[in-house]
Amino acid sequence: MNAFEKFIAFIKFETSATQAPFTPYHVVMLSLFIAVTVILCIKAKDCTDKTFRNIIFIIWAVLFVFEIYKQLTAPFSVVDGKAKWDYNFNDIPYQFCSSIHYTLLPIVFLKDGKVRDAFLSFTMTFVFLAGLMVCIFPDQLKGMTSAGIILQTMLHHGLQVVAGAFIAIRMRNKLSLKFFLLGVITFLVFLVVALIFNIALSPDAIGGKTINFFYISPYHNCPLPVLGDIRKAVPWAVFFIIYFIGFNLLALLISFVFRLITKKMQPVKE
Repeated sequence: MNAFEKFIAFIKFETSATQAPFTPYHVVMLSLFIAVTVILCIKAKDCTDKTFRNIIFIIWAVLFVFEIYKQLTAPFSVVDGKAKWDYNFNDIPYQFCSSIHYTLLPIVFLKDGKVRDAFLSFTMTFVFLAGLMVCIFPDQLKGMTSAGIILQTMLHHGLQVVAGAFIAIRMRNKLSLKFFLLGVITFLVFLVVALIFNIALSPDAIGGKTINFFYISPYHNCPLPVLGDIRKAVPWAVFFIIYFIGFNLLALLISFVFRLITKKMQPVKE
């Protein structure tokens, strides 16, 4: 191995003990994210717009640094003392949970308006939902042997929950059905872009490699719980409709819960 490969092997922090859902590590991390969310939503619920943008930028920066770490270490392994690189195309950061990378910076830098509201709405509902599902049922931890990747996985999805909840509390003046629908439009745009790539980069086009952004490819199964069974049982078009409607209903429920939580809170002074 060359010096760079030795460095990657070192920072990957391979361990003989794999993690699984609801181990002490998972419980501690989950408790930490709950604590951070509660503290942030209480202490910064009435922060200035500048402070709000700065906090969102810090969250994005942490996510970005750990995403770079993942992209460098995930495809790397050592086999019989030799470095091996095998990139999984589904690790390209354009999955449901990766969408936060593309929403936080517009929230930081865009002026107030419908476009920024669309990113805010999408992040506080759909992104929050995606992070919450993995935090509660982190099946991705099963079989992982890299302590660094395990940390990145939990940190990434935990910060999705933190960001979504904080946005909901800070932007409570705007919570409404109209505001929620802007998030639905954003979700649809993400899905359309994912579908275009999934179809254009078919298995034949990329030498049999799997591309399944948002897990809605017509060519591959969906690995998500419940949805995976539906994908196998019905035509793809029916699966896509169920996927879209299902996530929208869950996101609507989250929006409704946030609305109930913030209903009696004093409006933010703009």
